[in-house]
Amino acid sequence: WYQRRVRKAVVSTQSTGAKGALSRDHVMIIPTNHIKCQQFLDESQQADVERFKASLRTMNRTLKKCTTVFFERSLATSHLQIQSVPVARYSVADIKDVFYTFSSRYSLEVQEVPAAEGWRELVPPGCD
Repeated sequence: WYQRRVRKAVVSTQSTGAKGALSRDHVMIIPTNHIKCQQFLDESQQADVERFKASLRTMNRTLKKCTTVFFERSLATSHLQIQSVPVARYSVADIKDVFYTFSSRYSLEVQEVPAAEGWRELVPPGCD
């Protein structure tokens, strides 16, 4: 089952999807309307997403002593899914290698966004 908290236009749900959660604390942030990627969120929706992300970071840092990894799923679908997975601090250095290994294996593109930069400047219009 799942738990959800609704704000204006975004839902946060504990992941138990058809393919299963990546971990016990895997959470998805999903807009309530069909939006392909973050680039198409309006300012209010983006603000809601950022509030959820900040809350998840705080919760994972304080209660679980973990770092939070966020990634966006945008594969031939019209519904944005931002994945949030807590990761033990000692394994953070391995995360980047895991993403690149699996993306290469499945011919997917990974675009890393440095923490100090905004992702909007790095994503081309249309996010295809």
